[in-house]
Amino acid sequence: MTRLVLLVPTLAALLLAGCGPSGCSSTPAPINSAAITNGCSSLAANAAVTINVPLCPPCTDTSPACSGEVVGGNTIELSPTVQQCSDNSGCDTTGCSVSGVTCTVSPNLVAGTTYTVTYLLPNDTTGQTSLTAVSGGPASCSL
Repeated sequence: MTRLVLLVPTLAALLLAGCGPSGCSSTPAPINSAAITNGCSSLAANAAVTINVPLCPPCTDTSPACSGEVVGGNTIELSPTVQQCSDNSGCDTTGCSVSGVTCTVSPNLVAGTTYTVTYLLPNDTTGQTSLTAVSGGPASCSL
């Protein structure tokens, strides 16, 4: 009975993690370059803003997250991540299990400043686009 009591919480934790018994690790998630629409030309200045990015990880990847950080004064680095699971049994590893993620950008953007947004693409290449912070601009946009 003691083994059953200990086993139930352990299995529940593994199922909540979405990875099964093999475990997961956090890994950078490249942006799906084929799904970029370049719909991100401006964002609100002096406000909390988000940038939506398309992802296409295999079904073994779960739990997408993303942060965006202003570095060097006028560069926004987007850092999407997923939990990468090693067990892919019974899984089509070529399909998309997550279509995208929202990146919260901090700190607030400065009005009139043009920012270069950088992000990881497949094959470890870097993509970029530009956007301008404007007063009264949208609080969210999509790459």
